[in-house]
Amino acid sequence: MMGKSAYSELEKLCDARMAAIAATKKAQKKRELPLFVIHPATKAVQEQR
Repeated sequence: MMGKSAYSELEKLCDARMAAIAATKKAQKKRELPLFVIHPATKAVQEQR
C-alpha cells in the first residue's frame, strides 16, 4: 500500500515521536497530565514484548 519512500518518511516520524515521548517522560512529574497519549493497542503490544 505504501512505497518505500513513503514508508521511510513514516518511520522517521514515528522514531521522532517515540524519542519525544521518551524525553518528556523523563522530565514529567507523576501528577502532571501526559503530553503524549499512547493508543491502548500500541501499549498492549509494547507490554507483550
